[in-house]
Amino acid sequence: MLGRDLSARSAKATVRQFTIFGGRHSALGVADLDWIAQAFKGSARDYGFDTDGWSNARMRELINRQFGISYSRVYVWQLATRLGVSYRLGRNGA
Repeated sequence: MLGRDLSARSAKATVRQFTIFGGRHSALGVADLDWIAQAFKGSARDYGFDTDGWSNARMRELINRQFGISYSRVYVWQLATRLGVSYRLGRNGA
């Protein structure tokens, strides 16, 4: 339980830090970034995909469906890395 609590606090700190540092102001708010981080810790099936795995393309599609924002492949990889979920992105998403 302690590990999960620390992980959740760490993820929230990363989300806050992500919105403070960087170039332009993000189109996504802290709550949006937290939603994305939580979504990618679960199964892609929970969001309408036919398999459990996540890919960069699926991440881009989900962000577009949820928030109406289209991001490049490179930016989505950076976003996943900053949110601590890049380990969830497979090469082909299957």
